[in-house]
Parts: sequence; C-alpha cells; structure tokens
Amino acid sequence: MNVGVVWNVLKAHVERDKDLLLATDRGRAIYEAIASAPPAPAARIREALMLAGHGAGTTDTMMQGASSA
Repeated sequence: MNVGVVWNVLKAHVERDKDLLLATDRGRAIYEAIASAPPAPAARIREALMLAGHGAGTTDTMMQGASSA
C-alpha cells in the first residue's frame, strides 16, 4: 500500500468532516494534528524507521512513492 495515498485520503476525510471534528475536544485535536502535519509523511516515517534501527536501504525501499504524494 502506498503511504502517500493513504495519507492523502486521511487528510481529505479530515477536511470533509471538519465541522464534525471541530464540535468536540477530541475531534479538534485530531483536526489540528492532521491539518498542521507536513504535506507528505515520508520524512517523518524515514526518521522513525532510522530511530528504530532500520537501515537506509530498508527505508529507501519502503518509502518509494510515499514522498511523491
């Protein structure tokens, strides 16, 4: 599954449901987290994988296509 595609679908759903999310504290937290996140998750995922001890070759293979979203 392409991480970038999933990320964009999540962002689209959050924008679509913005009014509902902003009606509760938990919903506002979700909306703010997604709305303030970077346009593509590739850099943060790569950093997390590196911190977890996975090598650069693994992250490069896993991230193909994710940064193009």
